[in-house]
Amino acid sequence: MRSCSHSLAISNFLSEVLRDWRGSLELFPANKCRELYWPIPFFGNPATAVVATIGVNPSADEFHPCRNWDAVQDCREWKLRLKNYFTGDIPPHEWFIPWRVGLKLLGVSFEKSTAAHFDISYRPTTAMLRNKNTDAREFREMVEHDLEWFFRLLPLCPNLRGLLVFGPVVRSDGTPESLAGFIRKSAPRHGFKVLADGVLVFDQAGQPSRTFFLHEVSSPDASSVVDQVKESLTRDLDHLKRLLQLPNAAPVDEPQWSKLDFKSLEAAYQQHRQAIQNGQPQALVSRYESIMQFIESDRFWPPTSGAKQFFIPPLCEVLARLPVAEFERVVSCLSFVLEDPKVDALAVNVPLSDILNTSDSSAPKANPAAIVFYRKSWMLSHVALIGLIAHEIAHSFVNGKNYLEHESLVDEKATAWSFGAELKFLAEEKKKLWPQ
Repeated sequence: MRSCSHSLAISNFLSEVLRDWRGSLELFPANKCRELYWPIPFFGNPATAVVATIGVNPSADEFHPCRNWDAVQDCREWKLRLKNYFTGDIPPHEWFIPWRVGLKLLGVSFEKSTAAHFDISYRPTTAMLRNKNTDAREFREMVEHDLEWFFRLLPLCPNLRGLLVFGPVVRSDGTPESLAGFIRKSAPRHGFKVLADGVLVFDQAGQPSRTFFLHEVSSPDASSVVDQVKESLTRDLDHLKRLLQLPNAAPVDEPQWSKLDFKSLEAAYQQHRQAIQNGQPQALVSRYESIMQFIESDRFWPPTSGAKQFFIPPLCEVLARLPVAEFERVVSCLSFVLEDPKVDALAVNVPLSDILNTSDSSAPKANPAAIVFYRKSWMLSHVALIGLIAHEIAHSFVNGKNYLEHESLVDEKATAWSFGAELKFLAEEKKKLWPQ
């Protein structure tokens, strides 16, 4: 009954958010990125979350047509989409990948509803800092207007103890400010006390006292957001688990199913799909279904390429064996170009900045948007192609100072993913096919 009452309170909270949104649509027009969207104060299930990750506002890409928000027709469907965001048919936005990796260290997850994500503003906008056309003054006004809903949500979450905050929020003059610092500074205006160590305390007459531990996730020396989150949480793991009263987290080793080859993964999927349990079988089913969806998607060009008969089987093998975080990033970010005959080479990765032919400093220089495989590569055997595909994907996850160092780091990464034997096979086969 208690769980139902909290779920009802959160449902009523969402109804109030919806009324506020409809009454304030015209207040902040400058940074609007889409005419049609739904407000999103949270992703996941706050009624069961022990930990919440905190951001500024939803990504503008969340409402891309491919994410099928147009199918949400009424308030009830909107509430269900938010609650089931991490367990529904549509994969979560790639923005959540670093958090999913970090939460695993704490033994909680979005998928098991022991974690959720909250935003301090429920409105998607143009990029806060990366878009030079974003009106910083209006953005700050929007955040300060919407912040009340973030603080109103916290006491409605019966299990919530930890708030993990990453990144900045923009000031009116366009400069960045610590999001964690902004939350602490704003808390007293919304009925919260801030203790000397930054802990937030909600203590209102007639309501139970609540304590929320706010942790700023920061590791400036790390090379990527995933690494920043992992390094920060690993460094403070024991302290956080004591504060949050979390049991010892499960080992962060990859689950056994991630070591299966694709054929075994497929067989295990057939075995488990009729009786999905929490934990590894659910993840196993999700991995297999994600691979199937990916290879049927529009991420291959040309779409009718006969080269798919050579490419898809080894790609499935690589996808089956990639670690969880890397797998999610690949199926979220990468595309493949097949059968290009123009260059006498095997494959090359193509950064997004090169595809766009842009000098924009915000465009990623690593993490290719596409990997191009040339016709020459189809002369390789199945095993060698596995090594080649793993090698090219590994380019997305390392940055060397020069070509030789970069290639060495790429092979180290692919070997760490368990593709060392295939890389050796690739090297030997290249010598036989194309002797120097």
